[in-house]
Amino acid sequence: MYKIITLLVLLIALSLSANSQIIRVVNSINENPIPGVIISDTAKTHYRVSNSKGEFSLESFSEYDYILIQHNYFLPLVISKDSIQFINNTISLQEVTFEMEGFTVMGNKWEQDKKELPISITEIRAKEVSFQSPQTTPDMLSNTSKVFVQKSQLGGGSPMIRGFSANSVLLVVDGVRMNNAIFRGGNLQNSLNIDPNSLGHAEVIFGPGSVTYGSDALGGVMDFHTKEANFCTEGKFDIDIDAFTRANTVNSEMTVGFGLDLKWKNFSSHTQFLRSDFSNLHAGKNHFGNYPDFGKQYYVVGQTDSGNDTMVNVDDPTMMTPSFFSLTNINQKFRYKPNNKFDITYSYIFSTTSNIPRYDRLIQYSGSNLKYADWYYGPQNWSMHNLRLRLFRANKAYDSGRIIIAYQRFDESRNDRKFGGTAFRHRSESVDLYTFNADFSKKLNEKVNLFYGGEIAINDVSSAAYSQDSKTDAVELIQTRYPNKSNLYSSAGVFMNLKYSINKKLSLLAGLRYSIIHLQSTFDTTTNSLPFSDINLTNQAPNGSIGIAYMLKEDLQINANMGTGFRAPNLDDVAKVFDSEPGSVVVPNSDLQPEYVYSAEISVIKSFNKIAQLELTAYASYVDNIIVRRDFIFNGADSIMYDGSMSKVQAMQNVDNATIFGGVASLNINITKRLKFRTVYNISTGEGSDGESLRHISPNFGSTSLSFENKYFKASIYSNYSASIAFEDLALSEKSKTYMYTPDGAERWYTLNFRTDVKIYKNLHMNFAIENILDRFYIPYASGIPAPGRNFMIGLRLYPF
Repeated sequence: MYKIITLLVLLIALSLSANSQIIRVVNSINENPIPGVIISDTAKTHYRVSNSKGEFSLESFSEYDYILIQHNYFLPLVISKDSIQFINNTISLQEVTFEMEGFTVMGNKWEQDKKELPISITEIRAKEVSFQSPQTTPDMLSNTSKVFVQKSQLGGGSPMIRGFSANSVLLVVDGVRMNNAIFRGGNLQNSLNIDPNSLGHAEVIFGPGSVTYGSDALGGVMDFHTKEANFCTEGKFDIDIDAFTRANTVNSEMTVGFGLDLKWKNFSSHTQFLRSDFSNLHAGKNHFGNYPDFGKQYYVVGQTDSGNDTMVNVDDPTMMTPSFFSLTNINQKFRYKPNNKFDITYSYIFSTTSNIPRYDRLIQYSGSNLKYADWYYGPQNWSMHNLRLRLFRANKAYDSGRIIIAYQRFDESRNDRKFGGTAFRHRSESVDLYTFNADFSKKLNEKVNLFYGGEIAINDVSSAAYSQDSKTDAVELIQTRYPNKSNLYSSAGVFMNLKYSINKKLSLLAGLRYSIIHLQSTFDTTTNSLPFSDINLTNQAPNGSIGIAYMLKEDLQINANMGTGFRAPNLDDVAKVFDSEPGSVVVPNSDLQPEYVYSAEISVIKSFNKIAQLELTAYASYVDNIIVRRDFIFNGADSIMYDGSMSKVQAMQNVDNATIFGGVASLNINITKRLKFRTVYNISTGEGSDGESLRHISPNFGSTSLSFENKYFKASIYSNYSASIAFEDLALSEKSKTYMYTPDGAERWYTLNFRTDVKIYKNLHMNFAIENILDRFYIPYASGIPAPGRNFMIGLRLYPF
């Protein structure tokens, strides 16, 4: 009897052990754990989600169950429960190599199969960000090889997408638009405030995105999703800690960052911190083109006791002095899920920089002296409070929904003093941006899915300016950048997208949007003698899109898409016009209308035996109602009295149009399971109605890489390159910037680079890179500062444990 009881106890213990066995899911190539894997039985009555260590329990599953294992980035797998013990309780998943293999993206705000979407999307994954270890988000976007990035200074980066940039491309963070009322048509640096290490993933959506996202999405949308606060999937509590540090020689960068996740079943907290310090940038020594003396051969020592500025010779001509700055980012999230009907997430993002020298202004000369003794941006501050409600319980109105209420604060300033001058001008702007977003999805039947929603955005802008005498400290008010009394810029829009799966091979996506935009601005005449004090402007903008995705064969897909986008005139277009020029003055134009783009594209995606994939995309855009400055009649007169002198009247007007053509070719080859080849090349051209080139048309550019990966390390050797633009083919605005170009124009360039990630011990990895190995000197198109020279990067990264 004793032996029988003992045997029964052992059998029960073994049974309990088997039922509570912990399974680990790993990547078949590098054996890294895969978090976020969805595990269910084939009847989908039991569910589990793997934790940050790739682990889950089979406690609730029957002994005879077949287990379905799914993840967006990996091929699905079905395996019997009793067979798992024979593979050491470890399941290996094969990563999706090509986008025709069930690749899922956040298209039009909702997770969808990319092969059913006719639009061009590039996804940026967190693991690629970790491997590439970009210094800033503009650098991360450049690493996609499909976005060209311009820099006026080291602390900057303005993305160019399909001939559009600045306020004609849209930034979205956690479902909320970042573009505000003072985003300008010149180069913008706001993506610098987004921490690439805080991102769970991001997408670049190419072409007009106004149907879903509203104004400003002419060239495309950059949609950033910060890491979620995830719940504990096994047990009652879990904690994850990750950290990294990085050093670069080319600008003496030192970066530290960490993440902390506290997880319970229904409540979680996610904390992310980053601090980066950059010293002056070193450019390359070996010149491609005719750049014999480019850069700042002198820098200015501030006024001495004698009251004079002094130009000091730069000892090292490859050092761009001054270009140093620092950057700090904090991201905090709390998430609560009381039941299966909804969850609530509150997130707070704060980002700030130090003063950032405007390098392209500091290298300009006036006669034999530098033009400016000082020119810098003050701290660029951005913060966002975001309250998100997600709805999961299906009803007649929706299957799932998302409501977001957000508040953002932007602070920026410009500070300059001319060489030998005493007037130190300080202009500062602040924007309070309030947004409300509601997005819903509804499956109408087996073939039709409806996505709909709306957005309200309200901008409140304040502007101040003063000049302080550097000798006497005397202060006087000067002309503000924008009206300084009251500035409200608001917009509202509703949209609808319909996805119709006609059959297994053919799907259609169509959408409509209607938006209304209002601008009201009031200013006093303390520093302004213009004969008006109010601006009121209201615009309406309907737009739409339609596209098809056709899978001709299992290995051949054709996508075609047509759509419109719009950009409503904002405060920077309308109110900044008070700045006068010698002999002229710019006045408001209440008839200003939105800019429109009408775009079409076609893509062909061909796979070859799952070994290679070729993707070819061609697009064409017609831009109408382009806002430009032209002569104007005000109150029946072409000239008015301004500041005591008769001045010619000008105004911003919708009088130009343009055409843009381009294409993208990409080829991916799996030479072996671990050895991969990739190349991307972008071409574009565009001109206005006068035949002149457009400012934001980038040169042809691309990249080619060869990478190898196993369970111990990943390594990549790659080249980035750009074609030239002849001086006579530059945009008019660029031809005047002779300090940025050679007499031949924008020179071609290429770099050779190497990067590796080595697994030192379990969760501890070392990153090492040599960038611009040949130490080439070059200036990316439209940039006011040279690119980095030869750079050695080393970093350590501790993944969650």
